[in-house]
Amino acid sequence: MFRKSAFTITELSIVLVIIALITVSSTAGLKLVEQSKIHKLAQEFEENRTAIVAFRNAYDAFPGDMSSASSFWSGVGNGDGDGTIAELGSISETYKFWQQLSAAKFITGSYNGTSEHYSIKSFAGGGIFSVRTRNWGALGGGEYHLFFDLGKLDPEATHTGQVKFLSPYIISILDKKIDNGIAYSGNVIALDGRNTEDPPSFDGDCACAGTGTCSSDYSLSAKGDQCWTLLKLRADLM
Repeated sequence: MFRKSAFTITELSIVLVIIALITVSSTAGLKLVEQSKIHKLAQEFEENRTAIVAFRNAYDAFPGDMSSASSFWSGVGNGDGDGTIAELGSISETYKFWQQLSAAKFITGSYNGTSEHYSIKSFAGGGIFSVRTRNWGALGGGEYHLFFDLGKLDPEATHTGQVKFLSPYIISILDKKIDNGIAYSGNVIALDGRNTEDPPSFDGDCACAGTGTCSSDYSLSAKGDQCWTLLKLRADLM
């Protein structure tokens, strides 16, 4: 007769421990990769912010808004010189912003000045920085500020925001790294989608369901691209 072999309790326990260790190791590895990407995203933001400061110091104008750019660099479009970044319309300074910065060698890459934004390199998925100045009471305190939009291009428009980019978890870590970690406070403003309400409304997918000033936690249980994020640059840039 053949005896049926079976695992002992001890052997099964060892197998379960090994599986648990592999799972923990894999999860930790994924978190390290994600943390590295978030660190690189913060670097991308800081490098572009520094480029704005350098451009303004060199040319006494904001990139994109500089009205004499074509006299410095052939083929580069001019802004209107009014001290703000026009988001839409015939001037399209939000595109000339990157073209002028690149022409001045403060950032790498080539931009046509009419349809291209800065492409996020740290995360795949089509994320971009676009730029604007805004006097949105709840966000700017009644003063104009320069913002980077962190989102994806709306396929039916020429601006960002209606298509979300990155999860609440990733944005919350970025917020803690470069700001105060609160979704709707400080220099990192996490919204659920592009809107023009003041105060803006929230559906809770990224943070803060309801309306008005938001100081609650990010919606960390929400997965996938849920956030459209504004990165407010220093007030003294305006």
